[in-house]
Amino acid sequence: MIKRFWIIFASIALIFATILTSCFIVNSEEDDSLPAPSVLKGTASSTQYSISIPYIKNMEYANILRQKCLDKDFIESETVKITTENIGQVNVNTEKNISNIPSFAFDDYYTLTGTYYCYAVRYYDGTSYTTTKYSDAAEGLGTTKAELTVTSPTVTYTRNDSTETYMLSVAPDVTLPTTDFTILSVILSNGSISRPFPIISGLTTTSVAESDMVILDLRGTLTDDYLGVPLEVKGLIAINKTSDTSETYFRYYWTSFLTDFNFSVDSSGAQDTSDLRFIVPTRLSASNDLDATASKVPERAVLNIQ
Repeated sequence: MIKRFWIIFASIALIFATILTSCFIVNSEEDDSLPAPSVLKGTASSTQYSISIPYIKNMEYANILRQKCLDKDFIESETVKITTENIGQVNVNTEKNISNIPSFAFDDYYTLTGTYYCYAVRYYDGTSYTTTKYSDAAEGLGTTKAELTVTSPTVTYTRNDSTETYMLSVAPDVTLPTTDFTILSVILSNGSISRPFPIISGLTTTSVAESDMVILDLRGTLTDDYLGVPLEVKGLIAINKTSDTSETYFRYYWTSFLTDFNFSVDSSGAQDTSDLRFIVPTRLSASNDLDATASKVPERAVLNIQ
């Protein structure tokens, strides 16, 4: 009886440990065994850097990290700072055989002359991150920034329990850097991870009207790990999704995160907004489609912007 108890206890402990591992991702230090990515300048008339990302075993996705500095030697001082950005992601298409793909391509079109840049790749294998060394620094090539243009936008959460209406809206109008960015998203945190959720998909213009910037049904947009828990708005971004010709992988480019915004709650029920957080209630009826499968749709669940 005692032996059986310990077997059951060990099994439960193993399951619990697996859940913890899958929910809390620990960033690793720079891995000396992974060289810096290859970074090539485009053609004479182009303004992009082409970054080659080698495939590694068990890779689920890879983030492209970019450091920038006004000093070509990357020497930081009181007036010159080094900043690090996560500028995009490459996701493996699990439905394709990628054993013959030696590397993935990612182009950075948004560097500025007079500023110097270097790149690293951060791989995720399902449990942890591994980051390469950074490439050598090189001066930027263009004049366009990948950022949203809007002055002090307001993000409003509207909650009405009597009608079961839960929505998010953004005002005023927003301007995107180019028409390449077709998905405008809000970045939400559930306390352990931050993830972008689409406000509008399929944009064909850089000017986004306030009247269109609404998530009418948060329950149908959020993944199930974002329901029934305190959420916090972290900012706004626009996303550009592309793929290689054979669709063995998908590239996600995003603008810099717009974090200068106001937040408000329009609620008909009791809602504590003292810490600027809000809760979207879970839906217990059979019509709830936010099951385990829906939560793993690539565009909704595995874009890691942190």
